[in-house]
Amino acid sequence: MCVCGADGEKPRYYRVFTGTINEGLPPRSPAPLFKLPLEILELILQHIESESLAALALVNDDCLQLARSRQSVSIKLDYSDASLGLIENLLTETKQRMDNLGAVSSLTLGTCIRRITVATHPRWVSYRHSISLRDDSFIALPETEKSRLMVDGSNAFFSTYIPRITFLASKPFSTASQRHT
Repeated sequence: MCVCGADGEKPRYYRVFTGTINEGLPPRSPAPLFKLPLEILELILQHIESESLAALALVNDDCLQLARSRQSVSIKLDYSDASLGLIENLLTETKQRMDNLGAVSSLTLGTCIRRITVATHPRWVSYRHSISLRDDSFIALPETEKSRLMVDGSNAFFSTYIPRITFLASKPFSTASQRHT
């Protein structure tokens, strides 16, 4: 199981499915940890402190995937720079998977994600598009300039951001994930 919780919400538990996060392949690491039954590995993983996951991720690719499966099981897209970067990463993974009949050249982040929450924060809309309905400098702009900024921001949001998220939501992040959902 995998613990996640954001913004004060109660942590939820999700099955890790190591076959899914490792693209259906057995772990490459000869470490005794990966010889444990899946149920035991899941129990161990749920008790690893969040701060220790970064150190676990540095051990090897298999440990990186285990750490990712806990850190990224539930992601929140809020229109921040980090969210846009994550979307680009997932789009790259998806394109690679589509170009190679479902195969990828390395372990991916997308296979670890079990839930995506889209909760756009108004501050990021303001920052990204120079729109602030409470800011005197925006209010003082000529109506044509305000209108242009609003249209440009709306177009970027609804013509680029939302379709990218929709595209990602419509594609499986791995062929293995289809077997375990």
